[in-house]
Amino acid sequence: MKKISLLLLSAALSMGVYAQKMDKTSWSDGEMGIYCYENDGTTFTFSVGYAHEGGADLKLRKVKENVFEAVNPDAYKYGATYVKATLKTINCPGSGITKYLYFEDKNGKMLGVMPQLTDDYSGETIETDVLAGTYKGSDGKTYIFSGKSLIINGQSSDIEPLKCEMGYVNGFKYKGQKYCFRISENGVNLYTTTTDDGEFEYEPEKLWVKLTIDQEKNQGRWAITKNKIVMSGYVGYFSKSLCRVMRNEIYARHGYNFASADLKAHFSKMSWYKPVADNSKIQLSELEQLNIAILKLCEDTFTWSSDNIEK
Repeated sequence: MKKISLLLLSAALSMGVYAQKMDKTSWSDGEMGIYCYENDGTTFTFSVGYAHEGGADLKLRKVKENVFEAVNPDAYKYGATYVKATLKTINCPGSGITKYLYFEDKNGKMLGVMPQLTDDYSGETIETDVLAGTYKGSDGKTYIFSGKSLIINGQSSDIEPLKCEMGYVNGFKYKGQKYCFRISENGVNLYTTTTDDGEFEYEPEKLWVKLTIDQEKNQGRWAITKNKIVMSGYVGYFSKSLCRVMRNEIYARHGYNFASADLKAHFSKMSWYKPVADNSKIQLSELEQLNIAILKLCEDTFTWSSDNIEK
């Protein structure tokens, strides 16, 4: 009896500790956010929210430590018939040890990744990563987007997210003024905006400045791929062709010798790109491997819109 009681106590304590890991936590891929608001120790109920529409509850049942199966898999995006979720951790240079939920189907195919958020999901944080980097402005000034600030020729001010065009967070407030941005082939175009349609959404009006990313200073265009988990909502700001370049930029930083003529030509323009003789000796970090998988999934499954992409 004593042995059985100890086993039951151990199981109960383990269940309680695990419940604490998941309870009252928020997770998001930048497009869909989930929040764990209820659990009984084995089944965890998440409220589901999308950027542009409402969702339903997603229920995950624990099958073993750190592994779950969806009780109602249709609540997960894309209406998968089976969803397995595994709680994992990864070291991100830009944000430290990060917990994330790795979703897959019954065949082990990735369905998506959701990092745990430090704040409640708002759907209005993605633009800081999209804009991050050092740019040369068409006005001759240097622009640096870093975190939630914009630095112009050394003068820094905070920026706040702003919804432009169909509710997407592709704008910001800066020094009391409102701006929208659109992705260009090698940077970002910024527009002033004042028009409010009554639902706090704005349209780009007058071009403020064209920004060209300093790929030499940033060792490429997308520093996020080596610092943080790339959210699929982040990738949605770019065209499919740019997403392909983003994915291969990870390899390029390690000197991958490309067979594709367009990729070879693109990266050969960068002084930091030093092709190696043997690709098999290249070692990618765990984070880089995860981001490559996420980007490939986005390329293969997303329906792309060019509304926010300028050629």
